Amino acid sequence: MHKRSGPAKKGELAIYEPVREVIAGSWARDRGITALIVEITAQQGRRPTGGTWTRPDLVGVEVRTFDYVPGKRLEVITFEVKAANAIDVRAVYEALAHRAAATRSYLILHVPVDEAGRWEASVARVAEAARHQGIGVLTVGDPGDYQTWRQREEAIRVEPEPERLNEFIATQLSPKTRALISRSLR
Repeated sequence: MHKRSGPAKKGELAIYEPVREVIAGSWARDRGITALIVEITAQQGRRPTGGTWTRPDLVGVEVRTFDYVPGKRLEVITFEVKAANAIDVRAVYEALAHRAAATRSYLILHVPVDEAGRWEASVARVAEAARHQGIGVLTVGDPGDYQTWRQREEAIRVEPEPERLNEFIATQLSPKTRALISRSLR
């Protein structure tokens, strides 16, 4: 399995929690999501999760109902976080690998406000590649300040194979979250 280390990975670790809080709060509210569970899934140690690029950094889960559509809809959204010095089109394919078992996938690119110009060409290349693959792209100036978040691309919703989605939930999410999902789908 591909492992990252060094400054880029350490930069990511520092922003997981503020990013998780914003996704669960302001970001979800802006999208009309009322009950989004967001877990940091990046730090699971050596526990097997299915191979290279199968473990997103964060996962959001929502069970939705609609007034005129029967049943409940399970939404699983993955987020891959990249520090500015790790912005590269390979991140698009990492997020695409996650989407094989999720309904939407996003890249979150941490580009500090004072460095935005320096990284704009890289961000533009990544956003273009992401658009062609249906991957969402968010740039984040300050991970904990939603006012600095900018959506560059919207993630396209897909319907993963039920077996893959089920396996993803079983291997990526905590027992508490799995129990909440199970109860919500009854």
